[in-house]
Amino acid sequence: CELDAPGEFFFDEKSSILYLIPPEKLSSESSVNIWGGPGFLCFKGATYLSLEGVVVEGVGSGTAAVEVQSGSHLRMLGCTIRNCSRPAVVIKGGDDNGLISCDLYDVPSHLTLEGGEVKSLKSAGNFAINCHLTQIASTDYYGGIRVRGVGQVFRNNLVHNCPGQVMTFGGCDHRIANNEFFNVGFEEGDGGAIY
Repeated sequence: CELDAPGEFFFDEKSSILYLIPPEKLSSESSVNIWGGPGFLCFKGATYLSLEGVVVEGVGSGTAAVEVQSGSHLRMLGCTIRNCSRPAVVIKGGDDNGLISCDLYDVPSHLTLEGGEVKSLKSAGNFAINCHLTQIASTDYYGGIRVRGVGQVFRNNLVHNCPGQVMTFGGCDHRIANNEFFNVGFEEGDGGAIY
């Protein structure tokens, strides 16, 4: 009874019913996206696995759509992660885990690469290579790439259309090379593509 304007909605968790007044008239060509599902995958201690050509969307809870806590030699190849209200990929442990030729867009944070040991300079070698990271329809999200720890690789990627500062890094011995950044940071007065 409280809904009285286009675009308003209410989700009744008990009955799992969504009440919605559409922002405009719906037709057979209209789409309604609800970003509320659980995380898709969480790897803990897995080794030598590949995820190929999978599309993940609608994730709205958990740490990320895909999370790697530990393990080694995990690959996402040619996958797409989009339309989520949680980060796309968070790799916070293990070694030699990463993405090759993946598309990540319309997420609040694109990617976290973390791992290794700073004290001994042990490299993790987690990576993102030849990926496309952007914002298409989700103009209110800033996106983000975080590189931390020792020895991560961020190479040959295309990053664009993100209103805020896109990439931050800390730690040591990372390889950040041959990436293209454009149309980023236009909502900030003091920022850059990489910080």
